[in-house]
Amino acid sequence: MSDVTSIASSIMAMSQSQTQDQINLSLIKMKAQAEAAMADMIMQNARQIQALSSSSGNLIDLFV
Repeated sequence: MSDVTSIASSIMAMSQSQTQDQINLSLIKMKAQAEAAMADMIMQNARQIQALSSSSGNLIDLFV
């Protein structure tokens, strides 16, 4: 009976480890997607700043 319990415990530990690995991988993917979205937004902002500075004679008005 202890052999069955030992095998069951090993299977449960492996299953938990695999689940944790899947969660970690999902978190890494989500972080990479968020970083890519942030990089896209920064590039869009840079293009807008460049367009605004070109159209206004290299002067940008900042309203604070």
